[in-house]
Amino acid sequence: AIQLNYPKGKAAALCLVGMTYSKNDPNLSLTYYKQALQIAEQINDQSGISTYLMSIGIANKAVGNIEASNKAYDQALQIAIALKDQSQQIKLLHNISLNRSSMGQYPEAVESLQKMIAMTSRVGDKLMLLKGYSSIAVIYQRQGNSPQALEHYLSALKISEQLDKKQSIASILINIAGIQSDLNESKTALETLHRAQQLAKEMGDSAI
Repeated sequence: AIQLNYPKGKAAALCLVGMTYSKNDPNLSLTYYKQALQIAEQINDQSGISTYLMSIGIANKAVGNIEASNKAYDQALQIAIALKDQSQQIKLLHNISLNRSSMGQYPEAVESLQKMIAMTSRVGDKLMLLKGYSSIAVIYQRQGNSPQALEHYLSALKISEQLDKKQSIASILINIAGIQSDLNESKTALETLHRAQQLAKEMGDSAI
């Protein structure tokens, strides 16, 4: 696609190359993402622009440039809203919340996640809904808001059970047990932890 005179395909190919370097060399992946973005802007491919901006946001976070990451995410989100692309909006709101949380901006992170959860509920994307509930529970836990953290972990647990994601169920149960212990519900916490251990045993994981 890079050799062909097909700009949209060339941009997509450059993004794919960037993705191959995302873990080992995020700075190099950033270079490819920017090249893809430049092509998308030249041909006014709004969907592509939003996609490549999101990739740029991810790469910038990986190299520790949160400010540039936030800027890219915000630009990508505005385009996704204009395009009424809910799937893209959901991903971006989740990524934005992770940035805000890492900066200690918990109210802003919660606001992004609440928007994401509402939208994800409407479109029925259970995997992203699981991510949303789990992420917001972690933030409430960091803030010391045990009741809200428990409520959202229970929501995440319900979805994990619906999806039969045993690893996720075990992990969430451990978090729930910790909160129940914090709330002085020792007996319930032990029962929850035992359930997590039994599940881990079924999966052949003795680490829990």
